[in-house]
Amino acid sequence: MREFVELKVEPSKVVVEKGVKREAELDKTEKLPADYVYLNHVVFLREHRQAEFQSRTGLNGIPHYDIRIILNSYYKGALENVKYVEYFLHKSYPEPIQCRSQKSNNFLLKELAYGEYVLQAKVYLNDRPEPILLQRYITLEHNGNFNS
Repeated sequence: MREFVELKVEPSKVVVEKGVKREAELDKTEKLPADYVYLNHVVFLREHRQAEFQSRTGLNGIPHYDIRIILNSYYKGALENVKYVEYFLHKSYPEPIQCRSQKSNNFLLKELAYGEYVLQAKVYLNDRPEPILLQRYITLEHNGNFNS
């Protein structure tokens, strides 16, 4: 059986003020804090492209949402320490397993979704032999403020 990176689980020590992200210094302990890296997502609905999206999947009348998933961190240098992220989407996707290695866009994954599901990810670090396992529940609620 393979083992995965052991994380130190305790309440976060990082203070985040409204709208201000502050990077924290990582305590150089043997175990990484549980909030070392995390997944975040945004969702939006492009009304003018619904016919196109629905024709791709054959699911007429069901809204198809754009989703964007990124990897983020509160810790200085954490994203520079990431080799790549392996995303595990719902099995209904044509490519349910996708890898991203572009640090400059926070390992961005862009997809369409017509249902909610739990996305899982393996985050491979430069200085650890085994990945960190993460998950994010992909909701399809949106506030209608995204214009693209």
